[in-house]
Amino acid sequence: SPQYNYLQQPTMTTTSVSTAAGDDNDDSSPINLLKDSQTLHSLQNPPQRLFPNNHEDDFFSNPSDLTPQEIANHLFLNSEILAPMVRASTTPLRTLALSHGASLVYTEELVDRSITSPTERIINDELGTIDYRVPKHTYSAKVQRRLENDRDNPDAANGAVILRIDPTVERHKLIYQMGTGEPNLALDAALTVVRDVDGLDVNMGCPKKFSVS
Repeated sequence: SPQYNYLQQPTMTTTSVSTAAGDDNDDSSPINLLKDSQTLHSLQNPPQRLFPNNHEDDFFSNPSDLTPQEIANHLFLNSEILAPMVRASTTPLRTLALSHGASLVYTEELVDRSITSPTERIINDELGTIDYRVPKHTYSAKVQRRLENDRDNPDAANGAVILRIDPTVERHKLIYQMGTGEPNLALDAALTVVRDVDGLDVNMGCPKKFSVS
């Protein structure tokens, strides 16, 4: 069963899994999700992927040589995907899904203007993550006090994390879903996160208040 303490290094103890091919694996050793590479195949129904010998890094070593169709085929062909879910598709759920064999994961919908200035891109050395954080001083005095008094999340005293990415686990597997209705804002948001994600999904039809206000 999964054993997670995200402030430390998440681990997962494997159990015997029977694949569609009928092979049984019995390995009780822990998997370090921050260090071990993720399987390219689903544990439930292993698809035929483009990289049977784990040569994914070779495929992406020179992305300028790839056509858009080749990249799209890698991301979506025969993939098992964790769909974007507001307030759910955060780092713990995405990495958990990948540890159980997901081929691709989406962020939750993040509105274009929320990821751009004053949001800052920060390398979190403690967690080994890339954090997009809204500085505390940009909030009202009331919100600042609430952040400072958040005992469940002491890190909130430094500001609110809009997006946290674990590049070791999510590399080549992460799609950023952007809520947008303005092309100039969409472009700014895309250019902000392009170095840290592997695809952009544009959501122009969400009726929720946070998307349209």
